[in-house]
Amino acid sequence: MRHAAALLVGLAAACGAGDAVAQDGGAVATPSIAIVPTEAGVQITASAVGLGVAEIEGSVEIDRTGGSGTVTTRQNRTLKLSAGQSQDIARTALSLAKGDRISIRVVLRQGGRVVGKAEVSSGEP
Repeated sequence: MRHAAALLVGLAAACGAGDAVAQDGGAVATPSIAIVPTEAGVQITASAVGLGVAEIEGSVEIDRTGGSGTVTTRQNRTLKLSAGQSQDIARTALSLAKGDRISIRVVLRQGGRVVGKAEVSSGEP
């Protein structure tokens, strides 16, 4: 649990997100990454928050590397958002051990074009 809490602090400090922008230039959604410590590691929720009405393709890629090897998970979902609405793209739990590295990337696309990104990573590269 201590390792998860330390990782959470590192990930929270490193978190950044870019707004999803409509074709006309107005922002329609923003990506979000939430990381919550659990007894065995962390629970990760990747989502998009609507700033207007939009259909967004959301994708999440999570890499964990440690003494037991590398695990990569990818999930995609189409979201139909309205202003103020949040929808999860993916939710997953990962076990973590001391020395593990983790990287989480969320990409939002509209009409095949990247309109928003968020990435968080922690641990030695």
